Amino acid sequence: MRHNKVAISIAGATIDRALERISAARSVADIIEFRLDYLTDLPIDDPRPAVARLIRSTDRPVILTYHPDQVRSSEGAVDVEFQRRFWQQLFPFAESRPVQFDLDIEVAEAFLKRSEPVPWAQVIVSYHNFEQTPTDLLDVYRRLAATPAGVLKIATMARDLTDNLLLLAVLERARREGRPTIALGMGEAGVISRILAPTWGSFLTFGSLTAEEATAPGQLTARELISLYRVPQLTPDTHVTGVIGNPVSHSLSPRMHNEAFKRLHLNWVYLPLLVKDLRRFMTDFVHPSTRKIPWSLRGLSVTIPHKVAVVRYLDRVDETARAVGAVNTVVIEGNRLVGYNSDVVGALRPLQSRLDLRGARVVILGAGGAARAVVYALRRAEADVLVLARRLDRAEQLAQRFGVRAGHLSDVAGIEYDILINATPVGLENPDRDSIVPSSALRPGTIVFDLVPIGTETRLLREARRRGCRTISGLEMLVHQAAVQFQLWTRHRAPLSVMWEAIGESERVREH
Repeated sequence: MRHNKVAISIAGATIDRALERISAARSVADIIEFRLDYLTDLPIDDPRPAVARLIRSTDRPVILTYHPDQVRSSEGAVDVEFQRRFWQQLFPFAESRPVQFDLDIEVAEAFLKRSEPVPWAQVIVSYHNFEQTPTDLLDVYRRLAATPAGVLKIATMARDLTDNLLLLAVLERARREGRPTIALGMGEAGVISRILAPTWGSFLTFGSLTAEEATAPGQLTARELISLYRVPQLTPDTHVTGVIGNPVSHSLSPRMHNEAFKRLHLNWVYLPLLVKDLRRFMTDFVHPSTRKIPWSLRGLSVTIPHKVAVVRYLDRVDETARAVGAVNTVVIEGNRLVGYNSDVVGALRPLQSRLDLRGARVVILGAGGAARAVVYALRRAEADVLVLARRLDRAEQLAQRFGVRAGHLSDVAGIEYDILINATPVGLENPDRDSIVPSSALRPGTIVFDLVPIGTETRLLREARRRGCRTISGLEMLVHQAAVQFQLWTRHRAPLSVMWEAIGESERVREH
């Protein structure tokens, strides 16, 4: 089986610290990258003894990287001639060990201009852009390819998911020309490239030992690359799924679905996909007749803010999703995109396991896509439903659709209820601080269900527990709706216990 390479970057502040991290890196890395530019005690005038210690400390192939202008930008860019002299001292290491040297394109061009001896086969010539992904990226590739370097490298800031298409075009060109190339996007929108680029032909991908030791925005950890996304085993035939939304960095869904795929030995992967422009994403990445990316995309989870807007791009919507007016699951069936709503099941199961919903007085906060699914589910369960929202007109619109009552969010403190459900995103970004419900509105003995799907207790649930309420975490809805999605995509029954374990919970979230 093909094995995609993962290079682990070591960016210790001192030589001793870098040496301490080698044993951890060695256990997961195909290649170890030493970021010499992070070493504050590296003798610049003669780095050879220190670098020799680093190289001798591991039996893994080594990349030596020195881009001091990136690390110490406050001091200004380092002179190219200074870097040229720096590298001249280190090139002799190429004679005794599998060592590669990561040179900025300007430095490589300076060597070419002088016609000086360089172990070009072991050089990685690189271009970095921390601001954007230029539209003329193929021109950048041609500039790199004009050198005799053994590997070409492009790392750019991905401001939008579509920037990855430019990186893909570079890799396709490099593959046709037989030039080993690394092409990676930085930032949240570039995470897809860090996972899938090796399947597109990238020479390798980079990871860090811990999130705190990342050497570039959006860089994933070794554990994420190898254990979560199984990058070494991915192939061009791997079936792809993922969550689309804005934001998605908080999502626990990759942990659940990827662990379930692994446990059932399925060649599938689930990705976080930051989507800002839904129309362009559906055209360029999703629909089989128009997409520009060669992947075996099988389905999507849809979250805020796209659950309602995505409907217009689908070929068919199932009865439940049509009734709800929102889709949280897309399945690609042949050349057709089919929409479903698994939030309905996800909301009902945690509640039905605790009480009979018939006649229960339920207050739902919010009028978005999640609220639609919950109102629909509870209406079918014959609950007495009241929708409250900051915008009364939106609450009334939703209430009229499903034949329930509506009111303004400010009314919540004076309303009697059996169940209170937060179907807004309040608490997602700042769970310790933000709550949409004043503590005075929390009634002892009632159930408070916060749909915010995060692994920590939200302020709303914490205050509700202290007020004597029974609380339900959004993780319960998350897992139950995910199980439905998993089966829709794979035709396999979801391993629920595995999904719970993946997000660090027991099979059933403890009821307070």
